[in-house]
Amino acid sequence: MCAVILLAAGCSRDFHEWAGPLVPVPNLTGRILRAGEPVPGEKVKLLATDGDSAVAEDRTDEGGWFGFTGVGAGAWTVEVDPDDPGDFDKAAYELRFASDDTVLVLSDIDLALAGAGAVEPEPGATIETPRLSRPVRFVWTAPEDPARTVQVRFYSDAGEPVWYSPDLEGSTEILWNGIRNRGEAIGRPVSAGAYQWRLRVVDGNGLKLSTAYRDLHFREGSR
Repeated sequence: MCAVILLAAGCSRDFHEWAGPLVPVPNLTGRILRAGEPVPGEKVKLLATDGDSAVAEDRTDEGGWFGFTGVGAGAWTVEVDPDDPGDFDKAAYELRFASDDTVLVLSDIDLALAGAGAVEPEPGATIETPRLSRPVRFVWTAPEDPARTVQVRFYSDAGEPVWYSPDLEGSTEILWNGIRNRGEAIGRPVSAGAYQWRLRVVDGNGLKLSTAYRDLHFREGSR
């Protein structure tokens, strides 16, 4: 049986009064792909955008489709956390329903990296703490879709944002001088310690895709 908000992957998308109990019709649907092929059995979460816990979950059917019913007015996030090594680490759509009567079919969510990937610094690398005179160089391979933009995101080991690059289109590297532009210490130089970085890719439909985190350690260097 389909529950309010959540529609199980095997549920019908139509009402059939003659066939038994009424089955809720989803008002938010989408399809999960990997390199253009449907991905069955993938878990999809629906979250309130201003919260951090799932309101509902679904599993994709054989055609890669998922659906949620009873999604009301407000801001929502559809999130997928795949575990295939050839996929992005996270995929998310942020959307807003103007009313409880809103019906939306999302553009396909393709989980495949499609050429995107972090290159440098290598995972677990230890380098001198970046400064104006010795910036750190981030390098990546570009996604195949030219409509996608890339942003480098740098975090403390505790997961707190430290620095985000501008949204970059067509670039495959950027230098950072170690000055924070996120968090309480904004405007200050980053200190030695353990950190993580990842790429966030946004396509022309607003789908946000993130690569897996890479560990990076800064050691004290000459001023």
